[in-house]
Amino acid sequence: MSTLDALGFPIAPAAAPAAPAAPDPAAAARPQGAAEGGAHIELRPAPVSSISSMGRALFSASAPAGGSDDIEDSGLPDTIKSMLRHIRELRRMLEKLVEELQRIQADPRMSPEARQARVQQLQAQISTINGALISAMHKLSGLMARLGLDDDQKMAASRLALK
Repeated sequence: MSTLDALGFPIAPAAAPAAPAAPDPAAAARPQGAAEGGAHIELRPAPVSSISSMGRALFSASAPAGGSDDIEDSGLPDTIKSMLRHIRELRRMLEKLVEELQRIQADPRMSPEARQARVQQLQAQISTINGALISAMHKLSGLMARLGLDDDQKMAASRLALK
């Protein structure tokens, strides 16, 4: 069973072409992909997938339409906004690295040695980004204390940092 068969895209072998003789007027009337002996490649529609409404809601909550419009509209001091944008960017980078790690671990085409090397490389990058994220969260906390934000502002900043 080929990989395409396993994915639901079976491909039937086409008949070997006959030696060219005279042009066949009936050939123009045959559907494309049909061979002379009746054998043809069967094309199936691609599988359709959709995202549930819950999945769409989670995505919308985690990535506002404008990217950081909610941060800009928060009314928080500029230094806090800057730190929040930095935290969001680190979180996006971390998510991309984790997705890539999952793809690499599931890729059957890679040799075990190549997979292990790439996994170790990605884990090191994830660790570095995670450390930067933790540091940025500590800096945000310190900034909020130094600037004397009220409880509502602290709550808003914390909520924005976690999006």
